[in-house]
Amino acid sequence: MADIFPVFCTTDVPSKVLTTFLLHSHEPMRDGTLDEYAMDSVILRSSDLTSFTERTPIPTSGVFPDDLVSPFPNWTAQQVHSFLKLHAPGTKVHGSNFVVIDARSLHDYTCEIADNSVKFSDTKDMRAVRHELKTLRATFRDSMLSLVNWDIANTDIEESQMHAEITDGVSM
Repeated sequence: MADIFPVFCTTDVPSKVLTTFLLHSHEPMRDGTLDEYAMDSVILRSSDLTSFTERTPIPTSGVFPDDLVSPFPNWTAQQVHSFLKLHAPGTKVHGSNFVVIDARSLHDYTCEIADNSVKFSDTKDMRAVRHELKTLRATFRDSMLSLVNWDIANTDIEESQMHAEITDGVSM
């Protein structure tokens, strides 16, 4: 099984919003854009990453079972990134790409998506590597699709950011 993309909630999140995130973010899987395997994500309910070995199931009826009390209150993407660098190695949780559901997400159904993949700054010298955390606001629907595309190098965050500039700052 491939790494599971982590979803960090930096605020308490009602079950209705979690359900909407799961349904919308996995829509490309249901419409045939990507296969189910590529879209694995887990909503983190604790800071113990070793306990997350499977994706969060998509509700088939009703809503997500309960509201989520954030184990990462008011964390920034940089704090999440630092946490992943320390705790993701040796787990099933992806250490470079992640989602942040924050206070804004509760109102507009967008989330912050982040990429800290290894980039080669000089294609002639493959040793010239850079690690730079970059984030982008995305709709729930496009969040997982973007992470998968970045992970398999179909596109990168820079291309997604250019698209967001012409769509009022949100990747769609």
